[in-house]
Amino acid sequence: MAYLVIAKNEGMKITHIIAMNTRGVPSLESSLMVRAMPPSQFQKAMQDAIIIDTRDAAAFGGVHIPDSFNIGFGDQMANYVGMAVEPDSNILLVVDGETQYWGMCTMLCRIGYDKILGYLQGGIPAWQEEGFKIASLPQVSVHDLKNKLEKNGFQHVVDIRTETEWNTGHIEVADHLVLTEMLLKGVSLKVNEEIIVTCCVGYRGNIAASYLQQCQ
Repeated sequence: MAYLVIAKNEGMKITHIIAMNTRGVPSLESSLMVRAMPPSQFQKAMQDAIIIDTRDAAAFGGVHIPDSFNIGFGDQMANYVGMAVEPDSNILLVVDGETQYWGMCTMLCRIGYDKILGYLQGGIPAWQEEGFKIASLPQVSVHDLKNKLEKNGFQHVVDIRTETEWNTGHIEVADHLVLTEMLLKGVSLKVNEEIIVTCCVGYRGNIAASYLQQCQ
């Protein structure tokens, strides 16, 4: 029976963010230039970079580049990047155009992530047209999950909500693993069976699921 075991250096990234907030960060203009990378160039750069896909959960679930993080563009994005991505990482972005690219760059640079190589020109459709590898992450509704549990017996359900949310009610067979703990400390899970991740609206669930996908 195979097990997934991940070890992380707890606190490293958070310490980095605190230090950057104390001493300030380089100006955006001095750190970056617009780099719309065609799929072939993007694919080559992937060998030494982390991919952050900012699209919504449904779009990412339908099709995405393997081994990419789904961290949606929004108010909490910087917090989760700070937990999931090492501070000295090269970063590639999948975004909805240049405007969102600059928004992402601004947020990332504020927490000291300024090694941004560029973004995928033409987005996922262009990537697919080139015939490069893709992956998917099925999105399961509450009703579908209920049917799975009733029909197939036990499924590995991981609830990544906070302790307070968990205490308000949860699926009886679910394991509780708070997302922030998963990203900071790592996780040990079986990988020879279907894993279903649950949260409230899907944003955190896709972060966790895309993290787990990379570890299989």
